[in-house]
Amino acid sequence: MKSLPCRKQWNIWKASLLLDKVKGAHFAAHPFRTKMQMIDFISATKYKCKDSLFLGHCKLVGTYNTGLKQYVLEGCEALKVLHQPEADWLKVEGSLPYFLQGHNFTFSTSGVVEAIDIIDSLLGGVGLWGALVNQFESGVIVPVDRKPKDYICKHTALPGSHLKKVLNEKYAGKFAMWQKAGLDLKIYDAGANILLKQGLVRREVIEGEGWNPDGHYLKCEVRYNKPELLTKGRAVVVEKLQNETFLNMLKGDLIENYHLLAPARALLPATDKKDFSSLDIVVRTLAEMGLSLDEAKRQIYRTINQAGCLNKADKDARKAQIRKALAKMEEAPESPWDLTERLEDALARDL
Repeated sequence: MKSLPCRKQWNIWKASLLLDKVKGAHFAAHPFRTKMQMIDFISATKYKCKDSLFLGHCKLVGTYNTGLKQYVLEGCEALKVLHQPEADWLKVEGSLPYFLQGHNFTFSTSGVVEAIDIIDSLLGGVGLWGALVNQFESGVIVPVDRKPKDYICKHTALPGSHLKKVLNEKYAGKFAMWQKAGLDLKIYDAGANILLKQGLVRREVIEGEGWNPDGHYLKCEVRYNKPELLTKGRAVVVEKLQNETFLNMLKGDLIENYHLLAPARALLPATDKKDFSSLDIVVRTLAEMGLSLDEAKRQIYRTINQAGCLNKADKDARKAQIRKALAKMEEAPESPWDLTERLEDALARDL
């Protein structure tokens, strides 16, 4: 038997053998995939499962006064398993690619199918494909030409998008997230994520999947906190996560949500020194820090409005100066940080 790329994969291997017996299926000796990634984290609840549920492969880590029990199910990375015996429900939470293969640099629909089948088998065949999806993530990793932080810092929410940026200084330049009703939109440095989370052995495995340690990679993904919003209020079950029509809808939805962001456009250089006064330099510098001209104007106006030492006439005069300075500036027609084409290319690949 070939050596496996991570210690915890033994449980998965046992489950694969079990599925072999149950379904007569054939599982390759190396479970890693080389296709693009879509589905990652899921949280799913299965009701009425007591007749078939088996928790012998799970490790109990907590019991609560409500009767709720918390377990972990070991794979390359563990999944959280919550069981409420009295109400007869079971919840499984975690990353499918991390559970199955120890990383999420690549994954595929066949990987989703294999992971769910293995988890279901380890839990006694509870019918996980029919479980209700509470949350899930869908996204894609794309290679980029510049440092990921340049892209991450130069995206802002469009006015009227209802996206609210979640600020976290700890991950500034490596991770950005915007929230609106029912979902989180995230862009982060996928290469830095590998270096942070993975040891040398797994890094070698990921290199075999196409990762270049010297390259630059971004992941753009959506976490659906209310999946039913995708289906006009109808419940989403796990089976949908391998349904071609549903997955194609997710592709379009990722692009649609990405278009709620405005990638900054570079400013065209000044051609006349009269358009390069001290005030012009300050305003231009602010606008080139990843803000659009409209966003730069809003930020400057906010600062002026908050100045208690200025009366209304003073504020109006200073705003007029800012408008004059901004009117001299012109943005390039296209943004070098726009990810649309890269996302569309990645999403066009076979699942």
